[in-house]
Amino acid sequence: MNATAEFITSHRIGMLIVLVIGSWLVLRSMLAASRETSNTFDLLDLLMDDGRASRSGIVFMVAFAFSVWLMVDLEIHNKMDIAYFAAFNATWVAPIMARIIMGSVTTHPPPATGEEK
Repeated sequence: MNATAEFITSHRIGMLIVLVIGSWLVLRSMLAASRETSNTFDLLDLLMDDGRASRSGIVFMVAFAFSVWLMVDLEIHNKMDIAYFAAFNATWVAPIMARIIMGSVTTHPPPATGEEK
């Protein structure tokens, strides 16, 4: 194992650096997508409901961020177990997949371009 990988896996500050850089990159790309006028994605939709701050949206985002951090922490410290991984998937992935399979996910229509076919 090289020195960088050993530093990251053996020091908590290494994990913190990786998480901060990763979080910054994800947030930066989401903000860029949100600001682009041709894109229908709006970052504030994740935290707002009908133009007002959504408590449940904020709680879900904080809970998701914490659970992802926990998964990374467990993996870095070689404590990840299949039960943790299954619990994470059951909490976050299974409900989304169930909605997709059952067909209850609604998609927004594409923006009108002004051209008729």
